[in-house]
Amino acid sequence: PPHRVFPVGRLDKDTSGLILITSDGRLPNSVLRGQAKQPKTYQVKVDKKLRLDDLDHLRNGVVITTYAQRDKQKKMLTAPTLPSIVQQTGINSLEITIFEGRNRQIRKMLEALGYTVVMLHRV
Repeated sequence: PPHRVFPVGRLDKDTSGLILITSDGRLPNSVLRGQAKQPKTYQVKVDKKLRLDDLDHLRNGVVITTYAQRDKQKKMLTAPTLPSIVQQTGINSLEITIFEGRNRQIRKMLEALGYTVVMLHRV
């Protein structure tokens, strides 16, 4: 029988980075479901100089709106993100580790603070 290949995680089309692929369908489920979710670290570059108080907002959680789609129904969710680990790496760049995976989460967090993401790379 032909082998099936399963991605472990995903990236949106505007994000670069590594995606793991496995032929063991149990691996993605065990890594990505429930309490076993793994932290995700990204290198980010934005369109303007980062402010220190905005970095604190990112660390503590930012209210964003995302959409969950289940059973062909789209449900809007407006809620704060979980706290993140944030380190400024340049005038307009940072490294951020998130502990959830809401749709376009980092882009929306920074957009809520008035920034546009110009580069996003998962490490």
